[in-house]
Amino acid sequence: MPDLDDSAPRTARQIARAELTKAITDAARRQLAEVGPSALSLRAVARELGMA
Repeated sequence: MPDLDDSAPRTARQIARAELTKAITDAARRQLAEVGPSALSLRAVARELGMA
């Protein structure tokens, strides 16, 4: 994905994607802290976000 200038207008889609990326990253970090790297699961991350 190309880098955007801070001055470039952001579309609703770009904003939604950035918010979702942050939510996924935050949930994954919480899971990592709670269960450790050996038990980290994409399914658990998705479940936490209501996507599974």
